[in-house]
Amino acid sequence: MSLFVECPPQSILLAALQVGGTWLTVRSLYQETVANGMQRAKAWESAA
Repeated sequence: MSLFVECPPQSILLAALQVGGTWLTVRSLYQETVANGMQRAKAWESAA
């Protein structure tokens, strides 16, 4: 499973912001995760 499936989008975004990331960084990581064969996360896709 991927982090995007296991954790709510808000938690992932909050963690990224706390370490100086942005929602664009997280979105890019999600796209890379899907491109590498991991399953899509409905919660993430509806939030993004």
